[in-house]
Amino acid sequence: MEAKHEANRTKEETERQAELEREMTERLEEIHEQLSKTETEIRESHRKQELKRKDVKQKSASDEYEEEISSFQEKMASLSNTRQYMEKERQMLSVRLQQMMQSHCDEAIKLLKLQYHYTFPIIWNTTVQL
Repeated sequence: MEAKHEANRTKEETERQAELEREMTERLEEIHEQLSKTETEIRESHRKQELKRKDVKQKSASDEYEEEISSFQEKMASLSNTRQYMEKERQMLSVRLQQMMQSHCDEAIKLLKLQYHYTFPIIWNTTVQL
């Protein structure tokens, strides 16, 4: 009877040991699944953070380029205004130069006529009367 009792006890112990091993295996599988899930979540979070960092960097670069474009556009407008002003100035100076040259030319002709008149008064009078 003792042998039977010992066999039952050994059998129960073996069953209990097997049950503990099954529970331990199930628990380890749950932990492994949870770790895998957590690892996936961490990777996804890291990927999203990296994308966000890249987006922020790209937005910053885009903003800088837009500021540069705006600055260049303002500079171009200013240069265009300056060019227009300088062109008007050039035209005005050209007109003044023409007028001055015409005035000098008229004065030179007048002086030449006077000189001719005083040098050749007889010829002058006859040519003028003709």
